[in-house]
Amino acid sequence: MKDKTVIPNIIVCLMLVLAVLRLPYDYYKVLRWVVFVISIHLALFHYSSKNIIWPLILGLIALIFNPLIPFRFDKEIWTFINLGSALVLGVEAFSGKR
Repeated sequence: MKDKTVIPNIIVCLMLVLAVLRLPYDYYKVLRWVVFVISIHLALFHYSSKNIIWPLILGLIALIFNPLIPFRFDKEIWTFINLGSALVLGVEAFSGKR
C-alpha cells in the first residue's frame, strides 16, 4: 500500500508548495478538492490500521481544505496552512508507520 500512496502525497505536497505563488483562483479550488480527497483517503487508511494520531491530523487537514463548506482565510494565513500541510503530508509519505 505504501508505494501506491507516496506518489499522490508528493504531488499534493508540490501543489501545496506552489500554492504560495499568486495563481488563478481555479487552481485553489482544485487544490481544495485534491487535498480534501487525499487527506480523507489517508486518514481512513490509517484508521483501518488502528493508528490513532494520523487520522486526527489528516482529518483536520481535510476539514480545513473542505471544498463543500470552505474556510476563508487571508493569503498570509493560507501560506502557513499550505506549507504546514505540505510538511505533514510529506512526513506521512515517508514515515515507516504504514
